[in-house]
Amino acid sequence: MQIQGFGLSSLLQQGARVNLRPPAPPQGTARSRGGATSFGELVLQLDRLAIQARTLLRTTGLQAITVGRRAAGQELGAVSTAPIGLDPSATSTTLGSTEEVNATPTSFSPFAPAVGPQTTAQPLVDGVYNGIYGDDTLTFKIKKDKIVGSGGFRVEILDGLGTQVDEIKFKEDYVPGTPLTLASGLTLSFSAGFVKKNETFTVDVSQTVGSAVDPDKPITGSGASDPNLQYGLDIAPGTFYVNGVPIDVVGTDTLTTILGRITASSAGVTATFDAASESVLFERQDSGSLDITLGSDGTGFFAATKLSGATQVLGEDPD
Repeated sequence: MQIQGFGLSSLLQQGARVNLRPPAPPQGTARSRGGATSFGELVLQLDRLAIQARTLLRTTGLQAITVGRRAAGQELGAVSTAPIGLDPSATSTTLGSTEEVNATPTSFSPFAPAVGPQTTAQPLVDGVYNGIYGDDTLTFKIKKDKIVGSGGFRVEILDGLGTQVDEIKFKEDYVPGTPLTLASGLTLSFSAGFVKKNETFTVDVSQTVGSAVDPDKPITGSGASDPNLQYGLDIAPGTFYVNGVPIDVVGTDTLTTILGRITASSAGVTATFDAASESVLFERQDSGSLDITLGSDGTGFFAATKLSGATQVLGEDPD
């Protein structure tokens, strides 16, 4: 900025100094000995400059201007008397899960209960417990010796008091691994093998303790390796896109390894899982109001992590 021919430079912060240097006098101006502008002329020009500078710089916090010699070069200065309130800090854009990754309010365990010693067919439990028995331990009792898929058999379900509360029949044409639905909302299946009459296994069910995802189990795992994603919201091998960058998923991946792959990619996003809130958070690696864009998803990852439909919180740029 030029004021009456003098150069003005300012730093907008408390203690900023504005340097005012007198210009060379125009040709034809009377000079004193040594070729410099006369002292009287300089004082008049500086008075006019100081008045204008006080008016123009008041809004930047340079409300008191001190004119004087700093060095032999007679450099003039102006210093702000108070901070001007600018914030040089910045924050990063974030995008987080809209709810828990597994928001099911009930739970059960284990997925692959131990049974035996003579039963070789592995029972698998899945589905969503509907809370019909409250918090309890259910006992499953096999009622016949059979080879799964080669003859029908029944399984009784008893509550914690030993009272039969349900029963399920596996028919002669049952295909091993096919889940059958129980009155509790859970499903039960058996792998190929032999089931022994009167052998039992137990499953704990809870109406008051919600389900929780295991981020270190493989996304395609089942039984003891089940990651316990919300029922019906699975992650499959394929590709999804973050900020236009493809993220590939394979069957052996866990939620943890997928998030690590996003962070290591060129998408410019750090992806983390918070166990306490059971949520996924995306954060831009660069600060400021930069978008996080979720592209197409052939894996179900965005739906499973509750990022679909999430609203990003834009970062703030420095003032």
